Amino acid sequence: MAKTSTGSERFCIQIEEQARATAATQERNSQLSQQVNELEDQLQAERANTQERINLEHAEREQLEERLKEECAERERLLQEERTSRLEFERNMMAKFVELSQQMGTQQRSSPNKTPGSRPTAISSNALIQAAARHSRMFKAMDPKN
Repeated sequence: MAKTSTGSERFCIQIEEQARATAATQERNSQLSQQVNELEDQLQAERANTQERINLEHAEREQLEERLKEECAERERLLQEERTSRLEFERNMMAKFVELSQQMGTQQRSSPNKTPGSRPTAISSNALIQAAARHSRMFKAMDPKN
């Protein structure tokens, strides 16, 4: 006949099963805790890498902005230099026109071959100045930089 288990044996069996279940739960909790720690470490490393990339990109952007400012300043300096040079050139050309006009006017007045009633071939200085001004305005109108 099979021996029936007594109350104390059943109690011991329940305690052993509970102990095994507790040990299994603790083992599983330990594994999960280790996974959580590994994931937190990975997350922290990712955050550090991301922050480092952000800092590098920020520094690069600041360098690019600084370079852009320098290039804009250089471009503005060159444009101003070009404007100044162009104005100086126009003034010199106007002075040459006036000088040539005066020389041509002097030559026409002192020309011994001038016949009475003939038209003077010299261009007046006012006409030269007006032509130079028109030429300068046309140049500025055609120049896409102005």
